[in-house]
Amino acid sequence: MPDDDSGDAILRALRRILRKVSEHSRTLHQSGGLTVPQFLCLRAIAASPQGDVSVAQVARIVQLAPPTVSRILDRLEKAGYVQRERRSDDRRKVSLRITDSGADCLSRLPLPLHETFVRRLNALDSAEKVSICHALDELVFMLEAADIDAAPVLMLGVDPTSESLVEDSESADTKED
Repeated sequence: MPDDDSGDAILRALRRILRKVSEHSRTLHQSGGLTVPQFLCLRAIAASPQGDVSVAQVARIVQLAPPTVSRILDRLEKAGYVQRERRSDDRRKVSLRITDSGADCLSRLPLPLHETFVRRLNALDSAEKVSICHALDELVFMLEAADIDAAPVLMLGVDPTSESLVEDSESADTKED
């Protein structure tokens, strides 16, 4: 493949990845009215072994800042998917519990895209994984994105500079270029 064609092929591949992430975000929103970060927070609460979890614990699990998670939880509580309760042993602390409505919503949603990806990636041999990682590291360098912090999740919708949700991320990528 000539050099000009390889640049176009790589850009098309990157574009396909971005479009798939956007498509998955739209699917989640259409299926359950949730953004990917909302889905991840709801699932973290549902997976808590003791039945309740704190905002700080959810933030650690989903690898988002606590203020961002707090705003996400406000939306989930307003939708009736999460319930906040003061702890009886320490009234200053708040526990989060998933509601029946939240559990029902979760049961209808597809797996997160990053989990499907990781499962397929883990099926590759070590040399293939190292090769992919090196190629992606080189792309990150070429795109001058090495200084951007990112959680190991494929999602749209969180502005890392302000740690707030980007409300209209779903409409950003609807037409073929």
